[in-house]
Amino acid sequence: MERDPKKTAQSEPGPAWELVWKELRAVGIAPGQPGPSEGTIYFGQNAERAIEGLQESKLPPGDVANIGLLLQAAIQAAELRARQPLRPTSSSPPRKRGKSHLG
Repeated sequence: MERDPKKTAQSEPGPAWELVWKELRAVGIAPGQPGPSEGTIYFGQNAERAIEGLQESKLPPGDVANIGLLLQAAIQAAELRARQPLRPTSSSPPRKRGKSHLG
């Protein structure tokens, strides 16, 4: 008697893409929303466009799950870094100061 393989993020693309969106929602990026922005760059729109293109490329579900893990790692590392005080490093070149507009 044959059984259907268990549907998981590793075997089905739908759940794997949902995991990707779950990670993006954690930082305010959701399907159909412009999301956070900086100037004229709307990260939600960019993410949705990128995901649509990747879905059209018919990636294997395991690869989609790896994209989710990569997003999770990047988001969590950025959150950890944001919580830590900035420490200047001796190998960094000094910042150039621009002209002040105050006079």
